[in-house]
Amino acid sequence: PVAILAQVAVIAAMIFSLVAVAGGILSPVDRSANECLAPELRFNVERLRVEHGYVCCKNEHYAEPRGAYDCDGACDPLAELEPPIIFYDSQCGIPLYKAPVGRSFEEFLTESHHHGWPSFRDAEVIENNSIVLYPSMEVVSACGTHLGHNLPDGQGNRYCINLLCAAAFEGPNSTVIYDSASSTAPSQRGSMELQPSFGHTLQASAILFIAVVTCSK
Repeated sequence: PVAILAQVAVIAAMIFSLVAVAGGILSPVDRSANECLAPELRFNVERLRVEHGYVCCKNEHYAEPRGAYDCDGACDPLAELEPPIIFYDSQCGIPLYKAPVGRSFEEFLTESHHHGWPSFRDAEVIENNSIVLYPSMEVVSACGTHLGHNLPDGQGNRYCINLLCAAAFEGPNSTVIYDSASSTAPSQRGSMELQPSFGHTLQASAILFIAVVTCSK
């Protein structure tokens, strides 16, 4: 029954996406928009750059394919590293997440493999560098990079993140942590607040529906 419900949900999400794009609720995908990514990325994500770079650069709701980061179980780029791992923004190189924190490395990997995307908890977030937008629950970096979505569960907030968007090498901005009270943080996505209009509410519902279907399996 669970598998059947999951398939129905995926089909419903696809239909909803098509209707939403046709109705102007969601923007159509521009797969050529990958120019924001750093020239070199780690975690073996270069294979995703051309087809899915738009997810990080020009996107609010879509994601890299489920299981893409670990080749659907055929590879494990994170397990080969020495924990804790710091994940840097693929556009500007600021630190976003440090994992594992408050749990074992095996627990972090198991949860990430289960959902198909790296999944972080509150203790693993670099505060102010990773921002949740409401009401859509979209997660963006202080540089404006789309990272994923916050999908809370019984354990609290769970940040379902596209590895392609958090795969920069350690560099000049690797120690930069923005002050939420400061006006120096870049704002490439415009206002971080959505106005409470019907259109935005409908858009947020569409985005959250698709994110929950794809990232909560």
